[in-house]
Amino acid sequence: MTASDIEFRPSLLDQLRRSLLIAEVRDSANADPLTRSGKLRRMAEEASARSLSADEVGEMRLAVAASVLADLAEQGWDLHAAPHSVFLIQPDPHPLPGETFDHAKARVREQLMRASNRQLASEAVQDFLRSVERDRVYADRIVSIKTLIDDGTTLASKLSTVAALPPDRRAVALRSVVQPAIQLCDDQARCEFTGLPLQDVWRYFRHTWSLEYNPLPGRTMRLLIRNKARPNWPVIGIAMLASPAANLYSRDEWIGWRLDDVIASILDDRLSASRVGEVLLQTVLNAIRDIRSDDLLSPAELADPTGAVFLKLQQAAARASVERQRDLKRRDRQLLARRDRAPPDSSLGLFSEEPSLETELLLGQLAGGEEGDTRGQDYEVLFDVDESSSGQPVDIRGFDRSKLTDADWLKLSGSSLFRRKRAEQLIPLLRCLKLFKAAGFEVAPGAALCEILLTKGGRNAVTLALRELRRQKLATEVADVAVCGAIAPYNHILGGKLVTLLMCSQEVRDLYAARYANQASEIASQLAGRTITRSADLKLLTTTSLYGIASSQYNRLKVKPGWHPKLSQGLAWEELRPSDGITVTHLSKLTLEYMRRLGKAVYGTNRINSVFGEGSSPRTRQVREGLNLIGINNDRVLKQSIGRRVYACELFPGARDSLTGFAKVAASRKSPAAATIARVWQERWLLPRIEKSFVLQRVEKCSPDLISQDLRERAKRATLERSEFEFERAPADALTADAVQDRLDL
Repeated sequence: MTASDIEFRPSLLDQLRRSLLIAEVRDSANADPLTRSGKLRRMAEEASARSLSADEVGEMRLAVAASVLADLAEQGWDLHAAPHSVFLIQPDPHPLPGETFDHAKARVREQLMRASNRQLASEAVQDFLRSVERDRVYADRIVSIKTLIDDGTTLASKLSTVAALPPDRRAVALRSVVQPAIQLCDDQARCEFTGLPLQDVWRYFRHTWSLEYNPLPGRTMRLLIRNKARPNWPVIGIAMLASPAANLYSRDEWIGWRLDDVIASILDDRLSASRVGEVLLQTVLNAIRDIRSDDLLSPAELADPTGAVFLKLQQAAARASVERQRDLKRRDRQLLARRDRAPPDSSLGLFSEEPSLETELLLGQLAGGEEGDTRGQDYEVLFDVDESSSGQPVDIRGFDRSKLTDADWLKLSGSSLFRRKRAEQLIPLLRCLKLFKAAGFEVAPGAALCEILLTKGGRNAVTLALRELRRQKLATEVADVAVCGAIAPYNHILGGKLVTLLMCSQEVRDLYAARYANQASEIASQLAGRTITRSADLKLLTTTSLYGIASSQYNRLKVKPGWHPKLSQGLAWEELRPSDGITVTHLSKLTLEYMRRLGKAVYGTNRINSVFGEGSSPRTRQVREGLNLIGINNDRVLKQSIGRRVYACELFPGARDSLTGFAKVAASRKSPAAATIARVWQERWLLPRIEKSFVLQRVEKCSPDLISQDLRERAKRATLERSEFEFERAPADALTADAVQDRLDL
């Protein structure tokens, strides 16, 4: 074994089950990755079935361990059995001997697509695909989702005609063939030509991606890019803006939110120490002001916190944490009492949240509605029938927050989850403010800042203030381009670059502002105990590449002033330092479901509930908890084998300075209009592209049926792969030493 090999030793797995797991890895050493993955997945399912009748924790630990290894084997990891553990070798994403970058990229895509294919094969997704592909009558026409997929033959013919024109006439003629338009997928919006909900249209095309579809917490804005110049406005591409990652080093470094960057800028006279000190002090004051404290501290304690005050807050946080676990267990008992619930069907490989049955009733009471009012789906509340407890919701996604008053937010802030969060957040903020005041930030912020930067405690305090500044701005003025790409046949004519550039348009910024400008912030309002609205002035976009190798639609993508008469400013997607963090995209939903069941078996409740406000990235936290519960206490299994490329784009000049607030900058400027961006794309990228005959040949081969056929074939492939390892999933007898020895002797 080499230093790069990763030891997978689930120390909390008992000796019998660990021996069984290692034996399976050893015996399947010569099998191909899919066969090996299937054998390990079968072991996980057998253990899951046995957990229903005996030793639930032990069997679910085996199910988790085997399922993790099955996912890794399927993704191309090498597994090597050792006497007491398994050693893992990550697949090399770089081109192998004789491979091109495109071949390597295709290999990685194929590995990722296996999980996506299983999702496509699930009954729920198949029902959805059939529902939108089925012919229906709308506006006296027979339509379906295929109506929104352009016909490559006619499109290629139109583009070929344009390409044959004299150069000075092509640009104008092209506008009659391609006229991009941005369309927001609101919850109630429907397609003008098919009557299909736009959310369903977006979801259908998202299933064509190689990465399985997982809903994201936080803000999400789904967009369609359609061609108004063609019949039925076919879809050119799709995009989604989402809440950005909380921690992304290269992005924060580029913006200037890191301590070292601030210090360097002050030393180089690019920033004023006095201005930085003023902003940091005000940031901490604002953060404390926006956390409800009246039920935790007296005004005198808040104004002058002592050691006893900090101890009081620590005790309050500890009590709230205990209450949180108690309330979650009580909620689970209520759910079990209200309905008979079968164990999760692991054969489907689906990971779904359990909505609370009390949601509608409680939210109706809070907002003065009638019992039974329907105000949303897929959110969870913490409901406690004990009158002595707060019994308030901890998550209100899907609910019309405009109906909540300050009195409602005050009640919501009293939940055990948010009492803990408030106490925990006040402790470091009050310590920081106390240090700032003692250093003289209120009198001479510049000198005080320079003085405290000489001490470790002072640097820690400034880092905390910078983190708070980043948190406030990230929530509302930065978005991540979580989905962005073109749909056939437009993927052959660089439609992905068009979609990427249109995300930087003023129209997208306006849609974002219209959607979120007056919306109460879910977490901030529950922390404050009153309505809190944040800025919705989108200033910067970020994204990370899926593969980390080869070219990307973001590479060197820019538009410069002068490329079009109406283009007064440029746009540029800049490549930042690669991200070398962790990823959980290689672990399946089925594995996460096993981890949830293991967590519930150990703790008596699900401690991770995908509740907004409970913590960042519930999927990552679930994976970490699941690995810890089998005795894997490091992140090497989750470490990316190659850093993902990180890209960022300022939506107007000076956007980064505006995000820090340290530099004197003008008010937010307008971004280029979508029509202007589309013209630039047509002239700089599309026209040269359609001059190539092989490109038009690819476009010509595309038809509305091809996407549907590809989705069916991918689902069929997953079904066939699974059928090779199907078995009767009746609960088996609990494992014994003799039973394990019999398996080992085979």
